[in-house]
Amino acid sequence: IDDTDSDLIVTTTLDPHMQKVASEILRDEIKKNGKAKNIEQGAIVTLAKDGAVKAMVGGINFKKSQYNRAVTAKRQAGSAFKHIVYLNAIEKLNLEPDS
Repeated sequence: IDDTDSDLIVTTTLDPHMQKVASEILRDEIKKNGKAKNIEQGAIVTLAKDGAVKAMVGGINFKKSQYNRAVTAKRQAGSAFKHIVYLNAIEKLNLEPDS
């Protein structure tokens, strides 16, 4: 938006409680298993069934790294939609998840 002197109302689907919990879980997991898995940072994105973003954590320490892994990191496309393809196949074949 352009510069403005008026109020700006921002509507978001983020859930403050889920955001806090996601941050804590990521931080705890990196602290607990990071050295063993050679991991120093991570990201979490949680979605509602309608696709609304409920929590988004782009790293564990913003002062140490301002890089937002949740929105900026490149990842293989298959990792993002594999579960959707599998679910579609399971439903089309009338299978159970443990089939």
